[in-house]
Amino acid sequence: MKVLLINKSGKISAKYREMLLRSGVTLTADISGTVNIDDYGMVYENHDELYDEIVELLSARAQNRPALIGETKRLFIREIGPEQAEAYRLLIEECRDELEDVTLAGLSPEEFLNRHKAYIKYSYELNCFGIWGLFSKNEKNKMIGFAGVSANNHTLCYAITSDYRRKGYAYEACSFILQYMSEEYSINDISVHIKADNLPSINLAKKLHISELTII
Repeated sequence: MKVLLINKSGKISAKYREMLLRSGVTLTADISGTVNIDDYGMVYENHDELYDEIVELLSARAQNRPALIGETKRLFIREIGPEQAEAYRLLIEECRDELEDVTLAGLSPEEFLNRHKAYIKYSYELNCFGIWGLFSKNEKNKMIGFAGVSANNHTLCYAITSDYRRKGYAYEACSFILQYMSEEYSINDISVHIKADNLPSINLAKKLHISELTII
């Protein structure tokens, strides 16, 4: 993807400038008559100083790779790329009885991949947030679950594969995500829908102090 950074403030360090240019991001301070923004898949206009997270996001878009959202003590929280679609599909199949939205469950690998590619464009590239993969630092970046916030209705969704449950991974990931959504997007009105028989998830939502908890 071609990425354009319009940096009107001029507040960009030599370190960030080098990282962005090396990633293939085009930098400009003025687009009047010089740059056709229609040529770019992503245009980011910056009036303040850049910071690590946005530089990573712009670099990832330019390199067509999943962006690293952040990390916790035991996890990398990262966008789920097409190459992880099958692992994601299998996780959804394993956790389908606990999920509110099961529209992706039961799809063939090919159907799922096509749906996920569309999701990448809509949620990651357009809204810059969504459902992310949880990758274990100690298991060679193995995807052990997923968590994130729906761009449609700001609903928190999370699931952990059976071998890693009851070890605090969901709390670790969701705590980070709630703080991230508040700091990066000023989104605090996050809700969660949980099935009545899923007591561990209900207890987790209460521990996270989710204000809008709906039992279904």
